[in-house]
Amino acid sequence: MSSNAPFDVFICYSGDDRARVTEIRDALVDARLRVFMDSDPDSIRFAHSISSEIENGLRGAKTILLYYSASFPSRTACQFELHHAYLSALRRDEVHQRVLVVNPEDPETGHLLPLAAQANRYHRPCVSGADLKNLARWVRAAADGVTGPFADIDFSRRVRTRQTTAHGRSRAFVGRHRELWALHAALHRSDEPLITRSTAAPVAGLSGLAGIGKSSIARVYIHDFGFLYPGGSHWISLAGATPATIASVHGDELIALARTFDSPAPTNSAEARAWWDNRLANAGGPTLWVVDDVPPGLDADVLRQLIPSAPGVHTVLIGGHEFPREVAAPARVGPMTADNGHELFLSDRAADPDDADAIDDIVRGLGGHPQAILLAAAAADGRAGLWRLRERAAVLTADAARIEVVEQTLRALGPTERTVLALAAVCAARPLPAPLIRDVVAALAPADLARLNAVLTGLERANLIDADGTAWRVHQVVREACLRITENSSLDTVAAVAAHAVLALTERGEAGMVEHGAALLDRVAGSPTYAIGLNELASRHHTLRGEPLAAAPFYENLHSLCPDDPVHLVHAAQARQAAGQLDQADAHVEVLATAGDPLARWHGQRIQAAVLDDRGRHREAKELWSAVVTDPLMGRVRVEEKISARTGRLRNLRILADYPTARALAHDLLADITDATLADALVPARLELAAIGISTGDADDARAAAKSVMDHYQERGLPGHRDAVEATVLFYESMFDVFIADSIPDRPTLLAAAAELRREWNRARKTFGARNPRTLVIAVTHLRALIGASSSAEAIEVHTGLPAQLAEHLGPDHRLRARALFLLGWAYANLDRHDEAAAFHREAREHQLSVLGPDHPETLQTIYELGVADLRRGDRVQAKAAFKHVISRAADSVGTRTNLYGKAMCADALANLPSPVYHGFAALERLLRRR
Repeated sequence: MSSNAPFDVFICYSGDDRARVTEIRDALVDARLRVFMDSDPDSIRFAHSISSEIENGLRGAKTILLYYSASFPSRTACQFELHHAYLSALRRDEVHQRVLVVNPEDPETGHLLPLAAQANRYHRPCVSGADLKNLARWVRAAADGVTGPFADIDFSRRVRTRQTTAHGRSRAFVGRHRELWALHAALHRSDEPLITRSTAAPVAGLSGLAGIGKSSIARVYIHDFGFLYPGGSHWISLAGATPATIASVHGDELIALARTFDSPAPTNSAEARAWWDNRLANAGGPTLWVVDDVPPGLDADVLRQLIPSAPGVHTVLIGGHEFPREVAAPARVGPMTADNGHELFLSDRAADPDDADAIDDIVRGLGGHPQAILLAAAAADGRAGLWRLRERAAVLTADAARIEVVEQTLRALGPTERTVLALAAVCAARPLPAPLIRDVVAALAPADLARLNAVLTGLERANLIDADGTAWRVHQVVREACLRITENSSLDTVAAVAAHAVLALTERGEAGMVEHGAALLDRVAGSPTYAIGLNELASRHHTLRGEPLAAAPFYENLHSLCPDDPVHLVHAAQARQAAGQLDQADAHVEVLATAGDPLARWHGQRIQAAVLDDRGRHREAKELWSAVVTDPLMGRVRVEEKISARTGRLRNLRILADYPTARALAHDLLADITDATLADALVPARLELAAIGISTGDADDARAAAKSVMDHYQERGLPGHRDAVEATVLFYESMFDVFIADSIPDRPTLLAAAAELRREWNRARKTFGARNPRTLVIAVTHLRALIGASSSAEAIEVHTGLPAQLAEHLGPDHRLRARALFLLGWAYANLDRHDEAAAFHREAREHQLSVLGPDHPETLQTIYELGVADLRRGDRVQAKAAFKHVISRAADSVGTRTNLYGKAMCADALANLPSPVYHGFAALERLLRRR
């Protein structure tokens, strides 16, 4: 065991897999291995740079263990760490000894890159204690088998030098790890013949859309992997060549490159080929030969003439069309990831948080096309003081998407190829299902239906489309180009045929049609049949997926198309309320209040009661809920609507802390509804029971109930379902309300919970907006989680403006504003800033007394904290009065086996002790507060 290597293994993993990887970490630690894992407080020290800590960890590790799940390749940080570790091991020819892989996926999925990682693709996930012990033995043997840690790990050097190569400066380069791995694998596929089943010549075909970054990737590959080619790297360009002129242009390039050397240069093409074959054969080691700008339309024999015949030469052919596989192993270059595209936009520019969403929209609108992203970024320079990026994001996107080479390529296509791309242009920016393409081509170009597979294959080889399972993905820049060069009348014809096909295919059970149907709506507005059918399809789809924000506009469209039927307006109002868009919901409720149909008015009252609760007007809502559930009209509505009304009422009572009544109503509802097909409709009631459990000391059962809901929607592929998000928030919230006699989760677990809540908060901000009520609810829970995870300083930094936001968007007397004030006071108290804490708590108490009353648990929590402040100041009488009040009221409202009751009991006992004892109260006080 080397003394200069503080870690035996560095664990690299996607955040999605943290729970599973933590089990592996524990097994390695139990086997006395020294482990670096970024979620460990011992690995990432407090108040230290995360980047420098990870760099030091990797620099100090002997091996790297990759938990290579399906999400691993898309994680920039994972690829960044792997890239540095791999290159370090590769320089010492120790890749297989130092780079260890656990693959929890199907071995044949093809997600494992670099090529060497595939050697471990059958190393399956560790699911038993014996498996974990075997894994630990494997890692131990690997660590003991190498000398010292990874060498030459330097994150900053890469950032400074990676933009420049011997072949000239490459524009800002970000990410692209998958493409670099693919290029390396294509050049070295014969190094692993049992994996690749190939002993072919080392020739890679780097192909992709114009401006997608092919040449930049090749330059960066030379920079990062150039040490593998001691014979040197050489680059020629065939720009401007055609099939007719390729031989002469190629010869001229060989001559020009030869003239850069001291030895006498050749004078014609034949001499040039012989000159280069001789030079490369005697280069003193492997060489890299790059041929850029290879024109389309060359057959295999002509392409082989571009490849040097000398041994030891690795060749990269770069072009817009895919090369024949008998000539070159394919390495296709696709769009950038969203994160990398965002980073590219900001290259050498200061980041403005207010621009983040606009940048994401631009990157998404340009389909991750790097040249277009850089054009948009350049066009946005100098805007300071003139306009905000979000104001012109759409214009910047449209202008940057104009890539003339792409438009020229499209104009040269045949009519059926243009029809396929026009279909992509009028549909959504999603993969086109093959049945949709088939049915549209059958209607518009029936004579070409028999050769549709050849049409699609040709478009793929031209890098205009990519296969995606049984669908075809068309790049956003191609879609935009098609919209510009195609007549609107032709696009409208394609859209009408596509609308008919979408509805027919959906009727036959084909999936993947909804987004395309929604995108077609603007072009088929003149056809009520298509418009109604497509709006019904989209509204039903998003409702079933628990996506009220997405469903609402389609219900409103249906109301406009069918104004005499109030059911669509009811659904629209309900969706707006569920999405937190309360003003829009109120507007719909006002219309329903004047409807001639009494059932429509009843629905309006039901939704109005929910809106009142969301606005914090719980006592008004309570009266309205009572009227709704006792109205005889309730007997005439659908069972799902009855469940919604009864759940809304018990939720109101739970918020008002009438836990016994709310619990009884929930149990009655669940007992009354036994139809298994209504299980999803009952989920909100089950979550209300979980929320009651958290407040009354039954956190374990509450957590189990929330987890079951999370698992249910995860299995259905709906983690973003409204109820799934609610369950996730409850699940993690339950970790922070623990009875004083129960064990507290360890800090890594609490930090992981806080991190998950932050992710939910970020998703809500992106989906609903930063000031949406749903978003603000999650923000308050995240504030609580940060405090519970002993991150009070971060809580204040991140959420200091939350009370003002709540006041602005929900009203100054909203319960959540008082809750946020209370929590911020808690955070200040944890930092021993007691005067500031007391000020927040006094303000919170005033609002809670008027809105919730003196016996509400949230009011009692604030009174308790003010009692602690009194005790700290030496006012024992005032403190004991506060604690006695909390003890007596908490016993009635939340019970004696609760966090609040337990804290108050302990504090009351301490207040009876002599002053020297209770002045040492601070340490226990922090423990109680964290609970």
